[in-house]
Formats: sequence, structure tokens, C-alpha cells
Amino acid sequence: MTDFYRPSQALSAIGGCALLCALILAVLPACDSNGPSASFDAGLGDAGFSELATVTYEDSFPVQFTIDANELCVDELEWDCEADTVDLPEGEDRELGTIEFGVDVDIIEALEEGGDGDIPDPREVTERMRSIEVTSIEYSVEDNELTFDLPDLELYVAPMGARSPDDDDTIHLTTIPSVEAEHDETGDAPVREEASEPSSELFQALQLAVLPSATPTVREGQPFPPSGDTDVELTFHIKLVANPVDGR
Repeated sequence: MTDFYRPSQALSAIGGCALLCALILAVLPACDSNGPSASFDAGLGDAGFSELATVTYEDSFPVQFTIDANELCVDELEWDCEADTVDLPEGEDRELGTIEFGVDVDIIEALEEGGDGDIPDPREVTERMRSIEVTSIEYSVEDNELTFDLPDLELYVAPMGARSPDDDDTIHLTTIPSVEAEHDETGDAPVREEASEPSSELFQALQLAVLPSATPTVREGQPFPPSGDTDVELTFHIKLVANPVDGR
């Protein structure tokens, strides 16, 4: 028996192709040769069309703070921070107060104000976010006029509002190496392996606190009371995966 051509079959096939093309085109405007990458999964399975396409963005945002010697030489210390400045004699070191504070960060606002532009609309993209992770951290110690060495600076992240590494749900993210007195320094601080997964979960809240922590010491031959300050800028490089056809 002859199998006749049925117009309805052609229309059904065309309709299916049109839907697939429409879903793919939905993510293409956000992608170019220098921008985010798109991946497509033809096996829809139980997840349906929402799993058809994901877009991976790589962007960065800055976090800045200042370290001031005047805030570290305080009355609680056994040293007289109001005395005339002298160089400490041989064999004498004096420990200062602890650097410990929190910098609240709204990731969407930080990307809008200081991102490098890979995420075209951070607020829109994060509404469809599937995952986010910190891939690396750049640091820059600039205009350093501190008269003492800045020791290793332990960097923590925690829910917004945290002010101490001892607060709940704090994660030790990385360590910024020590910097000599009155020297500037730049470099990369790798994310600690054990901090990768919990920090990614924290970043999905899109609001967090960055907490530096260190206890400087004025060494023999350095002036006491200490003086000066320095600016520290951190650049958080992130990878964000979003699906343009569904919401969070």
C-alpha cells in the first residue's frame, strides 16, 4: 500500500524545529566570541526544555578597604601610643592590635558598578542563576605608607553583617602574603581547596561580608608608635552559570 505524504506530519516537524530554534536563539544575544559561552543539552529527559541551554559567564568585582596604623595602636595595648616616635632597640618587638573588621558586599551592585562587563545585566542574569563560584582572587596593596610589615592577611567570607572570623558560618577563603613596610605589592591569592564548595554556597545568597584578619608587629629598628596607612583592593573573579529559560 502506498504511504501518502501527509501535510500534518510536515507541520508537526516544522513546529518542533521552530520551538528548538526559538530556545537556542533566546541565549544567543548574550553570547559573542569574547563573551559568555553557551552549552546545549539535547537530552531533555524529565527536566524538560528548562535544561536545554545554559550560559556560563566569567566576571569580576572589586572589594576595597584601608588599613590604618592609628587604629592598631590603641589604649588597650601595654605600649604608650602617645609617646614620641623612636626606633625600637635591638631585640624588642611590639605587637599591635588585631586587624579585624567586615566589609559588606552586595554582589549584584558590585558587578553593576565595578564588573568587567561579561555579565551584561547582572540583576537579570542572577535571577536565572544555577551556580556561582570564586575562581581566583587578585590583591593589590597600594600607596603603602605603613611603617611596619603587614603580616599574612587571612581572608574570610561570611553572611552579610559578620564582623569577626569567630562569627557563625565564616569560611577561611584565602591568605594574602605579607608585605614589607612602605612597599606596594600585587599578586594572586588562590582559593583554599576546602573552601571552594562552601564559599560557592555562600555566594549564591548574593550578599556577604569579606573579613580580613591579621595581627601586625612592630619589629626592632622600626619606628614606634607606628604611622601610615595603605589601601587594599581585592578583585574576586567568579564563574556564574545561568539558564535563560527558567527562573531561580
